[in-house]
Amino acid sequence: TNRAVLREPLSYRMLLESEKLPLSARTFMSADLSFSFPASKAGMDYWRMYYSNRGFADKILVFSRANNFGPGLGVDVVADDSGEMRFQLKIAEGTIQTLRLDEIVVASSSSIEDTHHFQNLKQLVAKNYIHRKDNVTSPVLLLAMCEQVEQLWALVSMSRMVYTDRYHPGVAARIFDVPMQTVAFSKQSVKLDGLMMLSNWSAVEMRDSNREAFGLLEGVLRDIHTAKKGIT
Repeated sequence: TNRAVLREPLSYRMLLESEKLPLSARTFMSADLSFSFPASKAGMDYWRMYYSNRGFADKILVFSRANNFGPGLGVDVVADDSGEMRFQLKIAEGTIQTLRLDEIVVASSSSIEDTHHFQNLKQLVAKNYIHRKDNVTSPVLLLAMCEQVEQLWALVSMSRMVYTDRYHPGVAARIFDVPMQTVAFSKQSVKLDGLMMLSNWSAVEMRDSNREAFGLLEGVLRDIHTAKKGIT
């Protein structure tokens, strides 16, 4: 029997409305399985101390991906009337949010895609201040490349707000009850809109839903195991 477990409400609704869904298929709405992940307390404590010692605590966290950065895209760097650099975010709801460099941490959960992007960001900010004639010191642009779950979760948990064009940072924000808003990204709009819908669920509802999803998976594996025994 076909099984489909979806991790956010919008994709689930679209699947149910799809004419391609087999009549025999059994669909189930789960939450993202990250809500049931048992993170290492020691790892979380290490990364919280690491980021706190470097001035990352209580910042606005902006997740920026390379292919959603630049004029007209979800994230851009612009100069205000005084020449100060600002991060400009196009929120998924259609509004524009502008943030000072000294109040944000720019982060990514994919070093493969965004390492070069982060290098370019540092050069872009530094270049702007080098060419200024008022001797203003360039602010430090705080960057964080998260390569471990505990690293991502620790950074999100100590932030005062999260803006993201990536799915899992939004999940982490929901886990730790940190205010979160998605950034416009057309290639991932369904997933990000579904994430915002999922944010209306309580943490208990998400974990309960995941337990049911795991039970469904266990049933499928048992059926496969029984079928193989019958063949042999």
